[in-house]
Amino acid sequence: DNILYGFDQEMLGSESLDQWLNQSLEWSSSNQFVHSLRDGLDTHIGERGLNLSGGQRQRLALARALLRRPKILILDELTAQLDSESEAQVSGVIRQMTMEQGLSVLIIAHRLSTLRSSDRILVLNHGHVAESGSYTQLSHRNGLLHNYILASTRNQTVSQHKDSITSTN
Repeated sequence: DNILYGFDQEMLGSESLDQWLNQSLEWSSSNQFVHSLRDGLDTHIGERGLNLSGGQRQRLALARALLRRPKILILDELTAQLDSESEAQVSGVIRQMTMEQGLSVLIIAHRLSTLRSSDRILVLNHGHVAESGSYTQLSHRNGLLHNYILASTRNQTVSQHKDSITSTN
């Protein structure tokens, strides 16, 4: 019921509700964990999904959105709580849907991996568009995204260095 909340079954056409639901679960990388739950799709997940991990809640929210087959999808930090494997799968599905179904997607993101796969990036600064372009274009300009990439790389290097120091002690 959680995934189907507010779903208009008249949207189905010739497809069955089960077909749409299973397709949405697959697209959102949710089907494996949902079917592993004690009662599968009938599992009570608790208020605000407290019995689920952050990534599982995020994937179910995406499944709910994809179930409606929208023309425009707005996603805020789509992959923030997903592991790299789920992130790659979900990102691939979103890209495939944009090409095959004409889905337009606006993604609010801070992860560089999400930004890399975007067709166009708008960098906001104090509520205004400061930069616009592809990842490649913006990463080669000496601007906000370029500086963000450098800072992220430095932080990752520092973090890796700390890990290597910690592991040798």
